Amino acid sequence: MWLATPLKAISNKKGFTLVELKVVTAILGLLATFGIGFYSNSMASARDAKRKADLKEIQTALEQYYIKYGTYIVAGSGYSGCSCGWFGYEDGGIYSLSVSRGLYNEGFLVKPIVEDPRGGPSYMIYHNGSGGYSLYATLEKPTSADSNSVASSVAPSVQQTYGKNYAITKR
Repeated sequence: MWLATPLKAISNKKGFTLVELKVVTAILGLLATFGIGFYSNSMASARDAKRKADLKEIQTALEQYYIKYGTYIVAGSGYSGCSCGWFGYEDGGIYSLSVSRGLYNEGFLVKPIVEDPRGGPSYMIYHNGSGGYSLYATLEKPTSADSNSVASSVAPSVQQTYGKNYAITKR
């Protein structure tokens, strides 16, 4: 009979202690912190992949334009009609027609304005005197190779002036 009392007392115990709840809360907090960090890094990497894919799409459109017209300068587009500067920007003044819309109007782009996933204006284009060009973007997680691509581009000053850290260059 003396064993029945302790077993009954143990079986009446319900719930968790305050220490147990604090330990579980701390573990869940750590897991959430790591999960959010991982999610944030994944999203940044996905946006960078989108930026690179956009520049490839633009490059393909420019190459098709070149095949048809023998130049990479999209007539009447970009900053003061030079087919340079912000790629998708139009303001009705100095940027009366974006390079993007010029390529779209000619049927070389599927949509008229290709912009950075985080908003724009963001992509840039510059031409060199010998018929080449460079396309620029700002990556969130650039590698050293990405940053070096700007140093060997047509207008390496865009890295300091506009924070561009990735370029595709055609010489």
